[in-house]
Amino acid sequence: MTNQVTKTVTASIKNLNVSPRKVRLVTDLIKGQPIESALAQLQMNSKRASAPISKLVKSAIANARERGFDVNKLIIDNITVDKGRVLKRGRSGGRGRVTLVEKKQSHINLILKEDNETKRPSFTIHEKPKKVKEFKERTSKKEKPKYEQDEDTKKKKKKSGFVNKFFQRKSV
Repeated sequence: MTNQVTKTVTASIKNLNVSPRKVRLVTDLIKGQPIESALAQLQMNSKRASAPISKLVKSAIANARERGFDVNKLIIDNITVDKGRVLKRGRSGGRGRVTLVEKKQSHINLILKEDNETKRPSFTIHEKPKKVKEFKERTSKKEKPKYEQDEDTKKKKKKSGFVNKFFQRKSV
C-alpha cells in the first residue's frame, strides 16, 4: 500500500448573496472537471452564481501559480457550498401583516488538485481584450465644450413652446 501525497490548492468565497440551493446547481456542473472545461461551462452558463464561481476558479489558479503548480494539470477536486448568514427582511402581507423574507447567503470552498492523467480539452477560451479609451485632441476651432459656450447661443437654444408661454402669463 503506497501513500501518495496529493498537492492541493484552496480558495473560498464568504457571504455570497445567492442562496446555497441555487449555487449548488452551478457547482455540480464543474465538479471533477479540468480547469479549462470548467471555465468554459461557467462562461456559457446564464445563472447568476456562475460569474462569482468563475472568479473563484481564477483566484484558485492564481494561488496555484504562486505555489509552483503546473496549471495545465489542475482539476477541480472538490467544491462545497455551505449556508452563510441569513438576512431577515419584512414585506407587507395580507390584512396589514408583515411576512418574513429571508435573504440567504452562501460560503463556497474550492479545492484544486494536480492530476497527471488530465486530458487537454479540444477547445480554448478566448477572452475579449479590454478596451482602452484614447484621448482625442480637438483639431477644429468650431467645437467648443459645453462650459465655454457663449451667452448668445444659450439664449438661442431656449425654445418657446406652449408650456413656457402658458406659465409665463400673468393672471388676469
